[in-house]
Amino acid sequence: LGIIHVLEVPALSFWAGIEERMKADIRAEAERNLIQISNRIRETCEITPEYYLVKGMPEEEIIKVVKANPEIAMVVVGRLGIAHEKRSHPSLGRHWGALPVKLTEHLPIPVVTVPPDMAASGVCPALADFHTSI
Repeated sequence: LGIIHVLEVPALSFWAGIEERMKADIRAEAERNLIQISNRIRETCEITPEYYLVKGMPEEEIIKVVKANPEIAMVVVGRLGIAHEKRSHPSLGRHWGALPVKLTEHLPIPVVTVPPDMAASGVCPALADFHTSI
């Protein structure tokens, strides 16, 4: 299991002197979040995931990572709010979020969307079922 976090680092060049510090703070916060998520998955599902940090736009970077790693068999994403996302298919985007819709358009593997209120205990059986089916 791998977890990817795409850093959307804003252009801060007009804040000379604090740009590097702000970028470092954004990265440190992302690393803390990944460690927390990894620990929850390990405690709940008894799986130790790997995690990756990349910079860019999520819909572009996730596609690059998947296409560069043919052993990836599925992408699981959380449903993000649609207020800040571009919509590919407005009717689907309202229900799934635009990121999962965009990924399904460009990836040859399954894309699973996890709702924000799903209990962590519900993820483990799905991971186990998928692992035994491949």
